Amino acid sequence: MKNYLLFSLFFLSYNLFSQIALPTFHGALKVSNQIQFQGTSATFTNCGKTGKDGPSQGDCNTAYSGTNLQNFVTLNNGIQEWIVPQTRTYIIEVWGAKGGYDGYCQKMNNNACWGKNGARMKGEFNLTQGEIIRIAVGQMGENHKSSNRGGGGGGGGTFVAKGNNHASATPLIIAGGGGAGHYYAGSTPIPGQITETGLGVDCSVNDPNNIGGNECSNGTNQYSGAGGSWTSDGANGGYYNSGGGKGWPNFLVGGIHSTSGHTGWSHGDGGFGGGGGGSWPGGNGGGYNLGGGPQVKSGGNETAGGAGGGSYNSGANQENEIGAGDSHGKVVISW
Repeated sequence: MKNYLLFSLFFLSYNLFSQIALPTFHGALKVSNQIQFQGTSATFTNCGKTGKDGPSQGDCNTAYSGTNLQNFVTLNNGIQEWIVPQTRTYIIEVWGAKGGYDGYCQKMNNNACWGKNGARMKGEFNLTQGEIIRIAVGQMGENHKSSNRGGGGGGGGTFVAKGNNHASATPLIIAGGGGAGHYYAGSTPIPGQITETGLGVDCSVNDPNNIGGNECSNGTNQYSGAGGSWTSDGANGGYYNSGGGKGWPNFLVGGIHSTSGHTGWSHGDGGFGGGGGGSWPGGNGGGYNLGGGPQVKSGGNETAGGAGGGSYNSGANQENEIGAGDSHGKVVISW
């Protein structure tokens, strides 16, 4: 009788347990985040990562160890995922990353050499408990690595979106990255903009008021990769083969620096966040709409610093600033 009762209890427990759906990792994180997340703010960084590729899970595990983000951030191809802990209004503030500089600045005191800062954007957002927030923290463009003249990489834009998967996410707020420096022709780079489209010059038309993002195919022009955007990759630079930064659909990998034309001249890669790769001119910043476009005057060989990426803000009570991000990007969410 005793054995029969034990067997019956075991059988009942087994059947009950088998009907309970165990959570996936994301599900477990979601429940944990809703119940246990502590504090009234969260600060997301580049997790110590530099260059064109975003951080890994290990990078952010190390960076957030001992903070209230420990065990609450999942990495997906450099994109940080965080679960909204409670339904309420949140303040989100983001900074785009700074562009790289020209190594020739080590020899000359010229303002055109130095990369420009990324934009800063701030707004209020109504978020619902359990929503997945997707964050790409822009990284600084790499510096031109030799003492010869040449362009650094464009700064990465910082992107915050929400949605159950990367491909269908909705943008909330984006801060454009800054253009990279280049010592030549007295043309300084442009910082990250607060308008939706990055500021630059379309090489196909000799008009400095044109908005960038287009590829220049005239072989006499020496230009760099355009910044990646929310919807698409930035155009590649021609002549010296610098790469455009990747857009959100391709996880915002920075553009590779030019690989031909100047043997031994190590131009800078674009920063993660869609920064364009450097060439003879500086790379262009990643951002919302087309990123920064080539800032190169058509009809000749006049080169320039990179252009800043565009920004986006769908929040209330906005506070936006051109060229405020003087390092890697950052995201602060507070409530």
